[in-house]
Amino acid sequence: MTAASGSNARAVTDRCLQVLQFAKGSISAVLQAALVAIRSTYHLVWPQLVRSLAGEIVLITGAGHGIGRQLAIEFWEKGSTVICVDIDEESNQFTARTINTRHRHRLEGIGTAAREGWRPAHAYTCDVTDKNQVEELAQQVLRDLGRVDILVNNAGMKPISHMEATEVVVDAVNVNLLSHFWTLLAFVPGMVKRNHGHVVAVSSAMELSQVSDKLPYSAVTGLMDSLYEELRENSHNIRLTCAHLCVTDKRTDLLEQLDLGIPELSPEHAAREIVSAVLHNKITVIVPHNLLFWQNVLKTLPQDARGIWQGMFHARVAPDGTQSPAPRCSVVSSNRIKA
Repeated sequence: MTAASGSNARAVTDRCLQVLQFAKGSISAVLQAALVAIRSTYHLVWPQLVRSLAGEIVLITGAGHGIGRQLAIEFWEKGSTVICVDIDEESNQFTARTINTRHRHRLEGIGTAAREGWRPAHAYTCDVTDKNQVEELAQQVLRDLGRVDILVNNAGMKPISHMEATEVVVDAVNVNLLSHFWTLLAFVPGMVKRNHGHVVAVSSAMELSQVSDKLPYSAVTGLMDSLYEELRENSHNIRLTCAHLCVTDKRTDLLEQLDLGIPELSPEHAAREIVSAVLHNKITVIVPHNLLFWQNVLKTLPQDARGIWQGMFHARVAPDGTQSPAPRCSVVSSNRIKA
């Protein structure tokens, strides 16, 4: 056998092995997908058992207002110990006081034996865009409470125009993306060590649709997808939930500066949906639920027709000259941390 024929034989063998490996991987993927489809269909008829959040320690960023405040209340109602984190000390303390007032009233109405199931809320002032402050926060929380079981990255800035000043864009990226990295680095290693935990990323439905005059939000979904794969490959029992929300705010100053072609959703409704997703260990929750379906339908239409329909359902910052720019979220207004 000549050298050339031997080389050709090896090439054919290698090619056959590649085909066999591809076939094996394809069959495995099809079987796994079929199992997932069967499991999903089964849960449509017989819903999954709801997990208990009683005794879980939940840290929520941006807890001083809006969805963050309602998330703190909802988690506390489920029996969790709530850690409120925001840079706005006054509003953050108000959230904690609201919960603790309910806590006192709840204790007055129940027997002594049931009191162990309820814990007061804790408030910490922190700029989540500052890595050093987040590290200090983590150390303080671990000293005070020992651990964090559920991390809710809720702090974020509202939509901004692409024509905003550079420093505003940088602030938005710091809040909407980098703050997630800092809190993940601070709290996920402890979850991995205990092999127990849950990470929630509250993002915008803008990731799923074309919205004008806004900062791109898609990086958060990419971050959560990558984290999911890393945790899955290492067989860690850490749950993830990514929440995509439409406009959910009661602040009239903000709503006056937004041009909305979609219905406003209340923070209470959004918070209930997010907590429900955590209870059911859902990877993704979209509020409203039908948004993803309609976005997928729109993608099947020609571009011109798609633009007509998307023009009816939109959320954009009002053009310059009509109103002042949308106000910045309070989580990036100063640099402080205290227990």
